[in-house]
Amino acid sequence: MAIPNCTDIIERLAREYPAEWRKAHNPSGGGPETEAFIRRVAWVLHSTVDQRFGLNGKRGNYNDISDDVVNWFGEGPGTDPKTGSPVTVIDVIAGAGGPDPKVYWGIIDSPGPGGWVKPEPVGGSSSGGGGTPLPAPPPPPPAPDLTAITKRLDALVEAVAMLKQAVHRIEGHASTAAHESTQAAVRASDIKTQLANLPASSAPTFPPYEGSFFGRRVRLEPK
Repeated sequence: MAIPNCTDIIERLAREYPAEWRKAHNPSGGGPETEAFIRRVAWVLHSTVDQRFGLNGKRGNYNDISDDVVNWFGEGPGTDPKTGSPVTVIDVIAGAGGPDPKVYWGIIDSPGPGGWVKPEPVGGSSSGGGGTPLPAPPPPPPAPDLTAITKRLDALVEAVAMLKQAVHRIEGHASTAAHESTQAAVRASDIKTQLANLPASSAPTFPPYEGSFFGRRVRLEPK
Protein backbone atom coordinates (compact mmCIF):
# COMPACT_ATOMS: atom_id res chain seq x y z
CA MET A 1 0.00 0.00 0.00
CA ALA A 2 1.06 3.60 -0.50
CA ILE A 3 2.52 5.27 2.57
CA PRO A 4 0.42 8.34 3.40
CA ASN A 5 2.18 11.70 3.10
CA CYS A 6 1.80 13.42 6.46
CA THR A 7 3.58 16.71 5.78
CA ASP A 8 0.56 18.67 6.99
CA ILE A 9 0.67 16.93 10.37
CA ILE A 10 4.40 17.71 10.76
CA GLU A 11 3.73 21.37 9.93
CA ARG A 12 0.88 21.58 12.45
CA LEU A 13 2.96 20.02 15.23
CA ALA A 14 5.90 22.34 14.43
CA ARG A 15 3.55 25.34 14.89
CA GLU A 16 1.93 23.97 18.06
CA TYR A 17 5.20 22.92 19.75
CA PRO A 18 7.84 25.43 18.57
CA ALA A 19 10.25 24.78 21.46
CA GLU A 20 10.35 21.06 20.70
CA TRP A 21 10.70 21.83 17.00
CA ARG A 22 13.72 24.12 17.54
CA LYS A 23 15.53 21.56 19.72
CA ALA A 24 14.83 18.56 17.51
CA HIS A 25 18.13 16.91 16.62
CA ASN A 26 19.95 19.94 18.03
CA PRO A 27 23.05 18.81 19.92
CA SER A 28 23.08 22.04 21.98
CA GLY A 29 19.65 21.13 23.38
CA GLY A 30 21.06 18.02 25.07
CA GLY A 31 19.39 14.86 26.35
CA PRO A 32 15.76 13.89 25.78
CA GLU A 33 14.87 17.38 24.54
CA THR A 34 16.33 16.52 21.14
CA GLU A 35 13.91 13.54 20.90
CA ALA A 36 10.79 15.27 22.20
CA PHE A 37 9.49 16.45 18.83
CA ILE A 38 10.05 13.20 16.94
CA ARG A 39 8.44 11.20 19.75
CA ARG A 40 5.40 13.47 19.50
CA VAL A 41 5.29 13.14 15.72
CA ALA A 42 5.59 9.34 15.88
CA TRP A 43 2.85 9.06 18.51
CA VAL A 44 0.41 11.28 16.58
CA LEU A 45 1.04 9.42 13.29
CA HIS A 46 0.79 6.04 15.03
CA SER A 47 -2.42 6.84 16.92
CA THR A 48 -4.33 8.95 14.40
CA VAL A 49 -3.12 7.91 10.93
CA ASP A 50 -1.85 4.33 10.90
CA GLN A 51 -0.31 2.11 13.53
CA ARG A 52 2.40 1.11 11.07
CA PHE A 53 4.09 4.41 11.90
CA GLY A 54 6.64 4.26 14.69
CA LEU A 55 9.98 5.53 15.90
CA ASN A 56 13.23 4.44 14.28
CA GLY A 57 16.10 2.72 16.05
CA LYS A 58 19.28 3.95 14.36
CA ARG A 59 20.95 1.17 12.35
CA GLY A 60 18.79 -1.39 14.13
CA ASN A 61 19.67 -0.19 17.66
CA TYR A 62 16.30 0.04 19.39
CA ASN A 63 17.78 2.06 22.27
CA ASP A 64 19.14 4.83 20.02
CA ILE A 65 16.16 6.76 18.62
CA SER A 66 16.55 8.86 15.49
CA ASP A 67 15.69 12.52 16.22
CA ASP A 68 14.37 13.46 12.79
CA VAL A 69 12.92 10.36 11.10
CA VAL A 70 9.99 7.99 11.57
CA ASN A 71 9.71 4.33 10.61
CA TRP A 72 6.92 2.64 8.60
CA PHE A 73 6.50 -1.07 9.27
CA GLY A 74 5.70 -3.72 6.63
CA GLU A 75 7.19 -2.46 3.37
CA GLY A 76 10.15 -0.57 2.01
CA PRO A 77 13.88 -0.88 1.32
CA GLY A 78 14.96 -1.23 4.95
CA THR A 79 14.78 -4.24 7.24
CA ASP A 80 13.76 -4.52 10.87
CA PRO A 81 16.42 -6.81 12.38
CA LYS A 82 14.17 -8.16 15.12
CA THR A 83 11.35 -9.40 12.86
CA GLY A 84 13.06 -9.48 9.46
CA SER A 85 10.15 -7.45 8.06
CA PRO A 86 10.66 -4.67 5.52
CA VAL A 87 10.47 -1.07 6.79
CA THR A 88 10.59 2.41 5.32
CA VAL A 89 12.59 5.17 7.02
CA ILE A 90 11.13 8.66 6.41
CA ASP A 91 12.97 11.92 7.06
CA VAL A 92 10.58 14.57 8.44
CA ILE A 93 13.00 17.45 9.17
CA ALA A 94 15.27 18.86 6.49
CA GLY A 95 18.36 20.49 7.96
CA ALA A 96 17.61 19.14 11.42
CA GLY A 97 20.07 20.48 14.00
CA GLY A 98 20.91 23.48 11.79
CA PRO A 99 19.89 27.11 12.05
CA ASP A 100 16.92 26.86 9.67
CA PRO A 101 15.21 23.43 9.78
CA LYS A 102 12.33 22.80 7.38
CA VAL A 103 9.35 20.45 7.47
CA TYR A 104 10.09 17.62 5.09
CA TRP A 105 8.66 14.27 4.02
CA GLY A 106 11.29 12.20 2.22
CA ILE A 107 11.78 8.44 2.01
CA ILE A 108 15.38 7.34 2.52
CA ASP A 109 16.21 4.99 -0.34
CA SER A 110 19.05 3.01 1.29
CA PRO A 111 18.53 3.12 5.04
CA GLY A 112 20.04 -0.26 5.90
CA PRO A 113 18.60 -1.86 9.04
CA GLY A 114 15.95 0.22 10.80
CA GLY A 115 14.52 -0.91 14.11
CA TRP A 116 10.78 -0.23 14.33
CA VAL A 117 9.95 1.06 17.83
CA LYS A 118 6.39 1.45 19.02
CA PRO A 119 5.83 5.05 20.19
CA GLU A 120 4.41 5.85 23.62
CA PRO A 121 1.68 8.40 24.37
CA VAL A 122 2.93 11.96 24.60
CA GLY A 123 1.28 14.54 26.86
CA GLY A 124 -0.91 17.04 25.02
CA SER A 125 -1.33 14.77 21.99
CA SER A 126 -4.42 12.59 22.31
CA SER A 127 -4.70 9.67 19.96
CA GLY A 128 -8.03 10.59 18.43
CA GLY A 129 -8.44 6.96 17.37
CA GLY A 130 -8.93 5.79 13.86
CA GLY A 131 -5.48 4.33 13.35
CA THR A 132 -5.10 1.19 11.28
CA PRO A 133 -3.80 -1.67 13.48
CA LEU A 134 -0.25 -2.82 12.87
CA PRO A 135 -0.33 -6.16 11.01
CA ALA A 136 0.67 -9.10 13.13
CA PRO A 137 3.93 -10.80 12.14
CA PRO A 138 3.33 -13.98 10.15
CA PRO A 139 3.05 -17.06 12.38
CA PRO A 140 6.02 -19.40 12.41
CA PRO A 141 5.67 -22.44 10.16
CA PRO A 142 4.24 -25.48 11.96
CA ALA A 143 6.69 -28.06 13.19
CA PRO A 144 6.81 -31.07 10.85
CA ASP A 145 4.75 -34.07 12.01
CA LEU A 146 7.23 -36.94 12.12
CA THR A 147 4.69 -39.53 13.28
CA ALA A 148 3.59 -40.55 9.78
CA ILE A 149 7.19 -40.68 8.55
CA THR A 150 8.20 -42.83 11.53
CA LYS A 151 5.34 -45.27 10.87
CA ARG A 152 6.37 -45.60 7.23
CA LEU A 153 9.97 -46.26 8.20
CA ASP A 154 8.87 -48.92 10.71
CA ALA A 155 6.75 -50.60 8.02
CA LEU A 156 9.69 -50.50 5.60
CA VAL A 157 12.04 -52.10 8.16
CA GLU A 158 9.46 -54.84 8.83
CA ALA A 159 9.02 -55.52 5.09
CA VAL A 160 12.80 -55.80 4.61
CA ALA A 161 13.02 -58.28 7.50
CA MET A 162 10.25 -60.42 5.97
CA LEU A 163 12.02 -60.40 2.60
CA LYS A 164 15.26 -61.56 4.23
CA GLN A 165 13.41 -64.44 5.93
CA ALA A 166 11.82 -65.44 2.62
CA VAL A 167 15.23 -65.41 0.90
CA HIS A 168 16.67 -67.62 3.65
CA ARG A 169 13.82 -70.12 3.21
CA ILE A 170 14.28 -70.21 -0.55
CA GLU A 171 18.02 -70.70 -0.15
CA GLY A 172 17.35 -73.60 2.25
CA HIS A 173 14.96 -75.31 -0.15
CA ALA A 174 17.38 -74.81 -3.03
CA SER A 175 20.24 -76.34 -1.04
CA THR A 176 18.13 -79.38 -0.12
CA ALA A 177 17.00 -79.86 -3.71
CA ALA A 178 20.57 -79.63 -4.97
CA HIS A 179 21.73 -82.27 -2.47
CA GLU A 180 18.88 -84.63 -3.35
CA SER A 181 19.48 -84.27 -7.08
CA THR A 182 23.18 -85.02 -6.58
CA GLN A 183 22.33 -88.19 -4.65
CA ALA A 184 19.93 -89.31 -7.39
CA ALA A 185 22.60 -88.72 -10.05
CA VAL A 186 25.12 -90.80 -8.05
CA ARG A 187 22.59 -93.63 -7.68
CA ALA A 188 21.82 -93.57 -11.40
CA SER A 189 25.53 -93.70 -12.20
CA ASP A 190 25.95 -96.72 -9.94
CA ILE A 191 23.12 -98.53 -11.71
CA LYS A 192 24.61 -97.73 -15.09
CA THR A 193 27.97 -99.11 -13.99
CA GLN A 194 26.39 -102.34 -12.73
CA LEU A 195 24.52 -102.81 -16.01
CA ALA A 196 27.71 -102.34 -17.99
CA ASN A 197 29.51 -105.04 -15.97
CA LEU A 198 26.82 -107.73 -16.28
CA PRO A 199 27.24 -110.64 -18.72
CA ALA A 200 25.08 -110.39 -21.78
CA SER A 201 23.08 -113.47 -20.80
CA SER A 202 22.38 -112.32 -17.27
CA ALA A 203 19.07 -110.85 -16.31
CA PRO A 204 19.71 -107.84 -14.07
CA THR A 205 17.99 -107.60 -10.78
CA PHE A 206 18.00 -104.43 -8.71
CA PRO A 207 16.78 -103.73 -5.22
CA PRO A 208 14.13 -101.07 -4.77
CA TYR A 209 15.46 -97.54 -4.49
CA GLU A 210 14.14 -95.23 -1.80
CA GLY A 211 15.18 -91.65 -1.41
CA SER A 212 14.04 -88.08 -0.97
CA PHE A 213 13.53 -85.75 -3.89
CA PHE A 214 12.46 -82.14 -3.37
CA GLY A 215 11.27 -82.90 0.15
CA ARG A 216 9.23 -86.02 -0.80
CA ARG A 217 9.99 -89.66 -0.26
CA VAL A 218 10.42 -91.61 -3.55
CA ARG A 219 10.44 -95.41 -4.01
CA LEU A 220 11.50 -97.01 -7.31
CA GLU A 221 10.41 -100.61 -7.81
CA PRO A 222 12.31 -102.68 -10.43
CA LYS A 223 10.15 -104.25 -13.17
